[in-house]
Order: sequence, then structure tokens, then C-alpha cells
Amino acid sequence: MVVIVRPVLCKPFVGRLEELAYLRERRLEAGASHGGLVLVAGEAGVGKSRLLAEFRASLAYSKWRVGVGSCLEFGSRPYGPLLDVLARIGGEPFDLVAANSKAEQFETIVARIVTLAAKTGLVIAIEDVHWADAATLDLLAYLGTKLGRMRVLVVATYRTHDLPLDHPAVVAIEKIARGSHAGRIELAPLRGPELETFIDEALGERSLSGETRRAIAHAGDGNPFFTEELLKSAVECDARQGDRTSAHRDLPPTVRATLLERLRPFDENERRVVSQAAVIGRTFRLPLLATTLATDVEGLLPTLRRARDFQLIEEVTPTTFRFRHGLTREAIYGDFLGAEVRPRHRAIAVALESATLEERSLEALAYHWWAAGEDGRCIRYNEEAGDAATAVHAHEDALAFYERALDVGEISSLALGNLHEKIAESHIALAATAAARASFERAADAFAAVGAHDREATARVVAAQ
Repeated sequence: MVVIVRPVLCKPFVGRLEELAYLRERRLEAGASHGGLVLVAGEAGVGKSRLLAEFRASLAYSKWRVGVGSCLEFGSRPYGPLLDVLARIGGEPFDLVAANSKAEQFETIVARIVTLAAKTGLVIAIEDVHWADAATLDLLAYLGTKLGRMRVLVVATYRTHDLPLDHPAVVAIEKIARGSHAGRIELAPLRGPELETFIDEALGERSLSGETRRAIAHAGDGNPFFTEELLKSAVECDARQGDRTSAHRDLPPTVRATLLERLRPFDENERRVVSQAAVIGRTFRLPLLATTLATDVEGLLPTLRRARDFQLIEEVTPTTFRFRHGLTREAIYGDFLGAEVRPRHRAIAVALESATLEERSLEALAYHWWAAGEDGRCIRYNEEAGDAATAVHAHEDALAFYERALDVGEISSLALGNLHEKIAESHIALAATAAARASFERAADAFAAVGAHDREATARVVAAQ
């Protein structure tokens, strides 16, 4: 079967209207010889390049000249992005001649900018400044002090989560931001109606169930790139399998690769710590992490501090940490083989069983014994967790626990009957009559298999009502 899936892409510019208006305002100021520099910050995929592209498009019919340069992660030549921009705007190569000092070298470049801006205003756009070489960063800081009387607007984008807080590039960017002619835009994730509109526009005439849309909106956390990729994955799954409820569970390779790239600066031992934290969950407690890694708390602190500085995790309390983005945790977790992750879940579950009441969680035990593939304990703890949820009228949660208890390799007929009976009662509480009847019938069949005829008869009577 041939399946054709058209691109899932939000073509209209959604949200960011205040940010776009600010860039236009700064451009008008630059047109009046009050130039400046604007830093556009945000995580990967949040829409920095899209905002810049929309701003550039708004200048298409103006007399302004626009040049775009990109910083390269590897192999950047000194001042490369700015030299490339000046070559494009000027229509000819701009090769530097060695000067007697750095200040003189900078003045040569500034003089070229002044010459190009003499006839018409300039917009100089530099992307991915977090990867810029030291010379380019120094030049941007110097240029920022010279723009006040020029018809030049410099717009530079950078990622906020790719470098530790003490990285030289971060220090340099902060220095640039403190300049008197500098401004900064912090791009936040899309929220509320803007996110809904973004999803509507990306899907176009295609449809996904409300459940899948909500799950994608939650998982993507308002990041446009992640949201588009998750929508694309769901649409492709829908086209191939007609599955409208679980497509979002598989993290697209593009998203996974983007997120796992952030682990590259970590060494093997640091990755082991972060990976074990991901197995515990999006939120994890320090004592449990230490126990499962057979180490002490103090030994983990340097790695957690480094992960915090790279903005992978955040400190909730002195003993509790959380992955900043749920997809980051999912990407790290998803990089394991099933055979690798089961022993880790078992170690966590064993540690939880002997932990203090503060550390011990019935719901966590239910999850980790299920993920460890231990049938007996999976059934026990998930049934107990379901009973606890039922006691506080959280019937949807109870259903999830009871159904997870069924997701095991071996289960006795009596235990099977008990679970189906409890599932049926949860359906009744949720006014799902047809589902309740079907579950009571399954319970009756299970009770019949072990000769529990009184319970079988009761279940069949209730099912028939």
C-alpha cells in the first residue's frame, strides 16, 4: 500500500506579534540613525528563525538591505558570519587585511558597515550566536557600542539551553546584552489559543482525535518544531494504521536527535547519572537516584549541577529535581533497549520497597514493577494503586492502574476475575454502561474457570442489567 502524507507545517505566522512589532520599532529607530542590536533568545525549535524570517519578509518591499549570516558549530573562521553578511550586502568579497591591533581590526569592519549604510539602512542578521567563535562575539560587543548613530539594526539569535551558564559564549552574550543600544527578546513557548491555532493551521484539512491533539499539545509544551514533528508522526501513523490515540507516544527521530544532541558535552559517567534519572521519571529524588546507582549523594552533585547549568534539569527542592522538558526525559529514556531498561526499573522498584515513607510511592512502585516486567508485583501494586484511586473517586486513574495490572505475562484466573470486576465498577462510576457490562462478562468467565460459581453468577446478573 502506498501512503502519501503531505507536509505537516504551519504556514501562517502564529503568535509573536509583540516580538515582531518590537523588531519593526527598532528598525524604524535605526532608520532615524538610532541603530541598535537585538538578541533573540529561546530553546531549539521555539521559533527564533521563523520570527527572523517574518521580520525580513516585512522588509521585502522597502529600500533596506538585509544580510544573513550563520555561526557554525565547527570550523568557523574568525568574524566569519559578519564578513559573509558584508560580502552579500556589498556584492563583492570582503577580505580582511591584518591590522596592528584588535581595535584597529574592528574599526576596519565597522568602517565597511558605515560605508554600506551610507545610502540605505541595513539589517544584519546573525543566527546561532551560541556557536559563534570568540572573535565574532568580541566584534558584536564592540559593534554594539558603535550603532547609536548608524542606520543599522543587528539581530542575533541564540539558544538558551545549549550551553552551560559559565560557558564563554554565554558570558560574551550577556556582555553584548548589557550594551546601551541592545535589546533582548525571550521567545516563550506558544500557549492557549495561539497553540490551538498553530495546531489547526499545521493540520489543515487533516483531522486527529481530540485526545491525540491534547496529548501532542502537552508533550510538545508549546515548542513549534516539536509540535509540528509530533503532529506529523501522528498523521503518518493515522494514515498507515488508523490509530488516532497512540501515535503521539512514539517520539519522532527528528525530535529525539535534537534533544539527545544536548547530551553530547557529557562524559560517560555523567550520561549514566542523567540516564538513570530519566528512568526514574521526569521528577526524581536525589536519595533514590543515589541508591539505584550505588553511590552517595555528594558524588552525584557535580553531574546534577552540570545538567542544571545546561538547563536539562531544574532543582525543585534540595532533594528533588525535574527535567525541564518532558520530551528531553522521553528522548533519553527512549534511547535504551528494552533489555537495558528493565533491570534499571527493577533496581528502582526494589529501592522504593525499602525506602522511607517520604520516598516510597505506591504509584511509583506500580509503574516500576510493571516496567520491570515482574508479573506478581506488577499485579499487586497496580491493583493496590487502583484501589487507592477508587477510594478518592479518581476512577479514570483507577482504570489505568487496573488495566496495567492486566498487562503481564501470567495471571491466575481468580486474579483476572477480580481485576475485571474492579474495572467494571470503575466503568459504572464513569457512566460507561456498555464497557461495564463487557468487563463483568470477562470477570464471570474468569471466575467460571476456577469454579467460583457464586461470583460468576453475580457478575453475569450484573452484566445483564
